[in-house]
Amino acid sequence: MVSTNQTLHGGNYRNVTIVAGGILHLTSSLTVAGAMSVQTGGMLDTHPAGTASCALVSGTGSFELMAGATLRICDPAGITLSGSTGSVQVEGTRRFSSDASYVYDGLAPQVTGAGLPAQVRYLGNVGEPLALSQAVSIAQVLEANAAFNTAGMSCTLLSSAQGTALVRYNDTTNPTMTGNVTVQRYIDPAQNPGPGYRHYASPVINAPFADLTTSGFTPTLNPAYNTAAQPNTVTPFPTVFGYDESRIPTTVSNYGAFDKGWFSPGGNLVTGRGYTVNIPATEKVDFVGLLYNGTLNLPLSFVPSAVPGWQLLGNPYAAPLDWSLVNRPVGMDAAMYVFSSTGQYTGNYRAYLNGIGSGSPIVPSSQGFFVRTTAAATLTVTNAARVIEFRTTDPTFQRGNDPRPQLKLELQAGTPAAPTGLADASYLYLEAGATTGVDAAYDAVKLGNPSGLNLSSEGPGAATALAINGMPLTSLSSATVIPLHVALPSSGTYTLRAASRLNLPDNLDIVLTDMLTGQRIDLRHQPDYQFAAVATAPVTGRFFLNLVPGANPLATTTGLTASNVSVFPNPTHQAVTVLVPAVRGAATVEATLLSVLGQTVHQQKAELPATGTRLTLDVSGLASGVYMLRLQAASATLIHRVVVE
Repeated sequence: MVSTNQTLHGGNYRNVTIVAGGILHLTSSLTVAGAMSVQTGGMLDTHPAGTASCALVSGTGSFELMAGATLRICDPAGITLSGSTGSVQVEGTRRFSSDASYVYDGLAPQVTGAGLPAQVRYLGNVGEPLALSQAVSIAQVLEANAAFNTAGMSCTLLSSAQGTALVRYNDTTNPTMTGNVTVQRYIDPAQNPGPGYRHYASPVINAPFADLTTSGFTPTLNPAYNTAAQPNTVTPFPTVFGYDESRIPTTVSNYGAFDKGWFSPGGNLVTGRGYTVNIPATEKVDFVGLLYNGTLNLPLSFVPSAVPGWQLLGNPYAAPLDWSLVNRPVGMDAAMYVFSSTGQYTGNYRAYLNGIGSGSPIVPSSQGFFVRTTAAATLTVTNAARVIEFRTTDPTFQRGNDPRPQLKLELQAGTPAAPTGLADASYLYLEAGATTGVDAAYDAVKLGNPSGLNLSSEGPGAATALAINGMPLTSLSSATVIPLHVALPSSGTYTLRAASRLNLPDNLDIVLTDMLTGQRIDLRHQPDYQFAAVATAPVTGRFFLNLVPGANPLATTTGLTASNVSVFPNPTHQAVTVLVPAVRGAATVEATLLSVLGQTVHQQKAELPATGTRLTLDVSGLASGVYMLRLQAASATLIHRVVVE
């Protein structure tokens, strides 16, 4: 029995058993009269590293390679089921598991041999050139450290709920791979088991759109969509779309600005580009062709428009892509967006940036994703960004040891007890280097969800909706007001909630202000806020988030609070009077009146003596509506709702 790492110089044995953790290196041939088995977690190596030997296993006995075991061979004939060829030549039964790993490390060119199962866990070529003898499907890893030739045989990288197989290359020797490979792409139905838009990318070169065909799905392409004034009425309606931001300024249709970038493609799928396909979750797509390998230089455009710079890219490799290892060119934001389908025509974009966001930096094989440019650039993707270790699922980005202060906000349709399923998330975090403006390395601009339900925040230094809002650490020491952008698909009941708060100081108050109702909610003590919305009610400018350090803005004894600040008359027609008490450490008070769009419509500053002060704001020239009055005195901040009639 072999249970450790051992070297054996051949010999005659009745029974040989290699158990889990055992590795048997053969430097010369081994004869077995009884039974030889390599059990789960064991390995038989007939070509030890650093030797020129190529050992055989023979004799009158039997041989079995069990599931989870590994066989390393060097015979030019590979693996056979009978006869005096191959690395295993016992006269008894030869069994090779379909869930084992097979490593070919030849001293001369090899073939896999007729004994290789039709499916394997791992197939590796680490020596001389290797050619397939028959069709094979690979569940986890195809490794090519030397030339690999499918020799006209079917070679399939499997994809299922148990994981998606990947290709691992030796980037130093840059081996060639000859022949077509089939790359499967399984759809995880967790979000939406029915039809929905999924973003694909081809890991093979010049794949036709016909590769998207499955037993239950046939892709529909229709170039008439691209010039139609009402694209939604085109028949047949396409089920496959590419995205080209340069179409937005010149396309005349009834679609919104962003949606004008969609087009019905022709020709072949372009390496490095993504495509959205309306396909049921039950379908498994096969891409067939030569695998893409090496460096990809992908030109990225930037065309000024209402929503410029969005690019639908795709993972070009038959392996996961680690976005955090991709070098970002100047002119491209660092954020990456993956679409999660929730229905046939609905879903959410999950943003990831700088370790923040929903999801991880891993882009699975055959998946498309969005990025954003602010200038024309060239994105260079190399093999170094590929994930080379198989995982049963995409890894979850772990932030357990992340010391950065973070806040995750969620907007969901329905009540906390009875959500409808529609939801969206927005993130705020604080880090040295981030500013109050829009930073390509720290902020992710919001990419709107087709469901119509959207939540984002605004950088205090720039009126841009952000899915991920990176802010300076100074926000912990000074009061900050953050406008929230809320978009709702219809009238009804909705909930805003603080889903998680990490590393935020205990003395930092997080207050949600609803300008329409006048309510102010301390999210530390009441994380869920339920509100009603109607189609005619203002949404933009309704919600604001106040970060107030070192004070409690909901208290009744210190700072600026609803109880010690008077605002009257309210509603008003001509002017509004504001009585402000003295605030410790404050010599002045600044009053800012903001519209529901977040625009400053009136601002004035006054001294704040120990006796307090009285401000009169002229609103006679303002349109009727709801406004936000923001009072700032030192670190104290108060948001108050003002109605002009």
